[in-house]
Amino acid sequence: MEITLNQLIDQAPELAMTLRNDIRQGKLSATRKTGVAGRPYVLDSEVLLKSDREAYRMLAQQLVNNPERLQLRRSVASRAETFRPTPTMGEEAWQPLLKMLESQHGMLQQMINVFLHEMQQSHDRYDRQSREMQEISYKLGQAHQKGERLERLLTERMGRQEQA
Repeated sequence: MEITLNQLIDQAPELAMTLRNDIRQGKLSATRKTGVAGRPYVLDSEVLLKSDREAYRMLAQQLVNNPERLQLRRSVASRAETFRPTPTMGEEAWQPLLKMLESQHGMLQQMINVFLHEMQQSHDRYDRQSREMQEISYKLGQAHQKGERLERLLTERMGRQEQA
């Protein structure tokens, strides 16, 4: 039975890298099929069954025993288009949609919480910098006053010394 690398990766994504590497290194004999986009390798199930890796043998046994599993998984968008629950359907038909919506709600809530936390930190940082700027401005004003006072004292003493 011929199996494409795409089908194998769909069934066992955790083996994707090792399958690709073993095919490229010649450990698994595969043929390049023309007209197949992406991963054009085609393997025979016997090659996987005779492999020295236990994971390959188990995967091949699963696929040989259940050839209907070889159908490529459809994308989420295409699955959503085929699922059209109606109000008359039972509660079971709505469960996948409800679970998906709950999951998305949880992710959005988490994102909002992170965003609010970042905004609060930014606001706190702005307040702290504003206070620091006020303190620096106050200290600068005091330093100018002290400088002016010292200048006056210096001119007074210089004036006294010239008179004396």
